[in-house]
Amino acid sequence: MKISKKSQFEVLGWSFLAVLLFLSLYNLTYGDMQTDYEDTLYFEPVPGVKMSSDGDTFYVNPGDDLKITYNLKNNKWIASFSFLLEDKCYNGNVFLDTAKNNDSTCFEGSRVPQDWEIKALGLDYYPRILLHAHTMMAEQMPPGDGPVATLTFTAIDSGSVYLDTFFYTAGYTPPHVIDSLGIGHTVELMHKKFYVELCPYNPGDLNWDGIVDILDVPRLVYYLFKDWEAPCPIKAADANCDEQVTIADAVFLVNYVLRSGPAPEVCDY
Repeated sequence: MKISKKSQFEVLGWSFLAVLLFLSLYNLTYGDMQTDYEDTLYFEPVPGVKMSSDGDTFYVNPGDDLKITYNLKNNKWIASFSFLLEDKCYNGNVFLDTAKNNDSTCFEGSRVPQDWEIKALGLDYYPRILLHAHTMMAEQMPPGDGPVATLTFTAIDSGSVYLDTFFYTAGYTPPHVIDSLGIGHTVELMHKKFYVELCPYNPGDLNWDGIVDILDVPRLVYYLFKDWEAPCPIKAADANCDEQVTIADAVFLVNYVLRSGPAPEVCDY
């Protein structure tokens, strides 16, 4: 049985319309799949971290945490991503504690949809860091720019951290994402090197403006009663050097600033 040319043209026409319909629905569903920027992975400290004016030095109390976010700027819907990195300056002074970095805490507050089947942070070969997440049927991650995970560094002393891609191990691929069509894309990595320094100790200067004045008092009160972050270093808030930080230290600062009382000094403990 022969198919007429008219029928052939009808089939081609309907096929063409079907393709156009698919592309239209796909565009409505997934929006702007391509923009004028490359997929980019970059790092930033979480808001509130004290840092130098150039942003390269972060100040912490000894033993305190420094939280750094993985940020992904993606221009397409994503069903999976895998990032393998290495801390090239690792010396143990600033380290990732496995108790503070796990599959739950790492992705808390991130852009990764909650119903993704796998969300994993690997620190088995630290200072190598493997971050992986994917979904099969659930919601995909839309185009956007923001955190996809958080690393919590603990500082026992000053030190450097340099987060870099880890290309040269057999079997591993560069940081990449897989879009909604199953196509892989290599991610551009903005390398991050930063120095973690223990907080300088200026007794009574709790807002880091270089002087001890009445503005330091509410900073201490908010820490004690409003759950603000601890002053950096916490020892600077122990104005009376009794080895604890209480409302008595706020009274000490008020007496110094307004009543010419004794000045806070470096404690000898």
